[in-house]
Amino acid sequence: MLIPTAEKEFVNSSKEIWLRAVREIFSYCYKKNLLHVWVYFWHEWYRWDRWNLWALSASSEVSVIRMTMSIESHWHMLKRDYLYKFNQPRIDLVCHILTEKLLPVQLHQFQLLLHERILPSWLA
Repeated sequence: MLIPTAEKEFVNSSKEIWLRAVREIFSYCYKKNLLHVWVYFWHEWYRWDRWNLWALSASSEVSVIRMTMSIESHWHMLKRDYLYKFNQPRIDLVCHILTEKLLPVQLHQFQLLLHERILPSWLA
């Protein structure tokens, strides 16, 4: 895909998109003197191995997943499977259900994905 920049150039490689994104966040943090923010961003989001986990540009295929739809689907599943007895649950109950009920299931799924026992739903 061709993505135009402010200079009317076209970026068509995932590596170039990554380099430009890293350069942009680094220069912003440098100008604002945000050393700790830059370290956090680099270690948790902008390293190449982390970037590949979340950036849509890291994949050579065009994703058909819409983020809003994914989030809505997640909340629908949470309400249907865990919060079906509660109309307007208190935040402490929601936190409890997230940490004690939903998170163990998600961690199990993550372990299966990590050890390649199952494929992600969008690759299956």
